[in-house]
Amino acid sequence: KNVPDSIMTRKQEISFSTSLTKSSKSDNKFIKSTLDKIKPSFTASQSKSSDPLNSEILNEKYSGKVSYSYPFSRDNYITPFKWLKDVPWLGEKLGEMNVYYTPSAFNTSLNINESLSQTTKRVGPRSDKYSFGLSRKFSLDYSLTDKLKTKYSRTITSDLKDFRGYAWIAIKEMDPGVVENINENLTTSFNPQLFTWLKPNFNHSAAFRWNKPRASTIDGATIGTQLRFSSSFNILPSQMFELFYKPPSKSSSRTESNRRRGRGKAKEKEIKETKTEQKENAFLTSLHGIIRKVNPISFSYTENLNRTGRGVQGTVPTGYKFGWLPDHGLPNAENVGTNTGNRDHKQDITFRSGLKLTKKTTLSLNFAENISTTISGSGVEQRSISRDYLAFGEKMDQGFPFVGWSMRISGLEKLPLIRKIAKTISLEHAFSGKETRSWQFEGQDIPDLSFANLSTFISDYKEYEKQGKLNAGFSPLIGITMSLNKGIS
Repeated sequence: KNVPDSIMTRKQEISFSTSLTKSSKSDNKFIKSTLDKIKPSFTASQSKSSDPLNSEILNEKYSGKVSYSYPFSRDNYITPFKWLKDVPWLGEKLGEMNVYYTPSAFNTSLNINESLSQTTKRVGPRSDKYSFGLSRKFSLDYSLTDKLKTKYSRTITSDLKDFRGYAWIAIKEMDPGVVENINENLTTSFNPQLFTWLKPNFNHSAAFRWNKPRASTIDGATIGTQLRFSSSFNILPSQMFELFYKPPSKSSSRTESNRRRGRGKAKEKEIKETKTEQKENAFLTSLHGIIRKVNPISFSYTENLNRTGRGVQGTVPTGYKFGWLPDHGLPNAENVGTNTGNRDHKQDITFRSGLKLTKKTTLSLNFAENISTTISGSGVEQRSISRDYLAFGEKMDQGFPFVGWSMRISGLEKLPLIRKIAKTISLEHAFSGKETRSWQFEGQDIPDLSFANLSTFISDYKEYEKQGKLNAGFSPLIGITMSLNKGIS
């Protein structure tokens, strides 16, 4: 039977894809580093369909990609500080440091995407959608040393609609079309291992974006920068103390004693002399035992800066993109009004450590403090702080910055009255307090907010304070975790 097309749904698809990769390596060094590293690919697809609402839906997609990747040799380094190897403290670390004079890797790619969609309705006009875009990517990895690494990447997206049906002209003239979007990223990490007791870590990242759509009515670009710096230090107090004094281990003393029995007098004399050189100091040994109870001390600092701009005209300076210039110094389009952009600056510090009072009793300490400054394009400035705090007084209106703590005592199941009913039992206790405040300014010349002047800032600008809150709480005041012998907890 003949079925009308208006009640049928049909679809026909066809696709093609190909890619080229050179499997064998060339003997020629130039070809090996150029043609062997190029990887082209091409994909095409076409679909035609119809349904009760549309007499024909035609979709065509074409995409081509060419990529190039070159990994550099890791033998391209020099050891310039080898002569410092015998210098105390840092000499050995510096003497073994390799400085690389070539990047680690270089990558680039070019992507072209073209799509066409035509929809012919059974009732109404035909609609067409067409896009023709180009995306170019570039990245460079560079490790100056084994501990200092950086990476830069850049992506540019552009519109090639003006070359519809004439893509070969764009290729011939090397014309990227109308640039609509640019993204740049720069990351750097530095992780030196200076001493066994000190492990610092530094990271910096900068992300820049530039966006100006072809259809935008604003005669300027929307830009944004995201800057982040983080650092952390882990200090091991016991290992730091052992640089000056390390108590002789009891096991080594017993071993020497056992060995002494089966050796001659010469060996006995040598061991006695060694033992004399490693003579134990009772006071320092006791002090070492106390310091060993201190957990690793962790300190971290993080800073984030986000900046946006609307209707920015001109070329943005490199220093503004990556953080060493405070302002871009460029004019803004008139039709953006007063909302020319925002600025958000946050800083955080944290401290963590603890004590192992006994084998079954631990005390954890932590302290956090952060400040924030937000400035809108219209000039309204908001500031806020938050920090760990110990509040007291009749109305809890007094106090000072102080650490929060938590304590845990385990192994209580060994007590005579408890071990008959409990398999494990532990006690917990914790305290945390917070101070939070916020201010709002408009048109005033206010000094920068920093960790060094928080108390002064709070007292000097009390009249501009929007909100202030102090709280303290035990969570829990006393907590018991128990597992009974019969599997009940």
